[in-house]
Amino acid sequence: MYKIAVDARPLSSSVTGISRTISKIIENIDFPFEFYLLSHLPIHKDFVYLLEKKNVHWKVLRITFFSKKGGSWFLIDLPYYLNYFLKPDIYWGTQQTIPYFLKKTIKTLITLHDFVAFFYPESMKTLALYQQKFFFKNSLKTANQIVCNSKSTAKDLNKLFPFINNVNVIYHGFDKPKIIKKIEHPLLKKNFILAVSTIEPRKNYITLLEAYFNYFLSEKKEPYYLVIIGKKGWESESFYKRLEEIQNRTKTVFILENISDQALYNFYQNCAFFCLPSLYEGFGIPVIEALSFSKHLILSDIPVFREIAETYATFLPPNDIQNWSKMIKQYVELHRKKRLKPIQFNHSQFSWKKSAKYYKDCFNSLISS
Repeated sequence: MYKIAVDARPLSSSVTGISRTISKIIENIDFPFEFYLLSHLPIHKDFVYLLEKKNVHWKVLRITFFSKKGGSWFLIDLPYYLNYFLKPDIYWGTQQTIPYFLKKTIKTLITLHDFVAFFYPESMKTLALYQQKFFFKNSLKTANQIVCNSKSTAKDLNKLFPFINNVNVIYHGFDKPKIIKKIEHPLLKKNFILAVSTIEPRKNYITLLEAYFNYFLSEKKEPYYLVIIGKKGWESESFYKRLEEIQNRTKTVFILENISDQALYNFYQNCAFFCLPSLYEGFGIPVIEALSFSKHLILSDIPVFREIAETYATFLPPNDIQNWSKMIKQYVELHRKKRLKPIQFNHSQFSWKKSAKYYKDCFNSLISS
């Protein structure tokens, strides 16, 4: 058996892109690897199912007084436990970082999700930004293997740190269920536009809100609703004030948080089309999810969306509210006239089983080296 220690802090809260990636990779890898999921907090209910696997173990790790905070836990408790107690074969840095003072006998792999700390630092919480900047360069230097979630992320890595060369590109995945349990929800009875992701500045929801509001004001028939699925993150006070104003004016804009996967699939299945105006992404799992449900997309024109959505989407400048409004109106009319035919998307390269196989290859490579 080979022990893989995992920075499992993302699994201590509800589903995000990072936590979904970690859970799906672990879900699809069996023996001879044993995963030791380490966090300063208990596992969230969304991921308890992982503990049903015999090769998965969860540990709430609290050694020192500093373990109450994730940052200090990562700096002190985690490396101490890895070096002197667990002594794993591999450490998987799921949050782009490796702790200082880790013994060289422990092989290391880090997953790079994005470079928000470098390109959009203003969109991060101060403490999280500091931690990323403080640990990042040293983590890249000491990592035995690096996994990027897209070619775009790998290209950004090369621009920022050209001395790095031990890089693998492994796409995130999505395995569309063969059977989707139908749920009852009043919004599913309406025609609606869908957006999915955490509400934070980098996701640029202000463009979508203003564009939708312009569409709403110009609509002569019953307006399509706008449904945003994602937890409310660290957006500005002015954003939430504007969101509330638009919700009060339209009565057709809704934010849904902490919904089940089955509910999410129902919304993908029933939406008219999908929108995401992000300023920057490392990958964009919701794009693959929407494509897997054969939905048309309006996306911001950023490199990674071009990479993964190719010819299947309409790409617009992320801050061009007028163009976004125009395109939303056009898509609504096409849907209303039943002219938005389901797209034929080949999603075979975006499978969690395929992603897990490539991760397993990386783990095997580290063991054999």
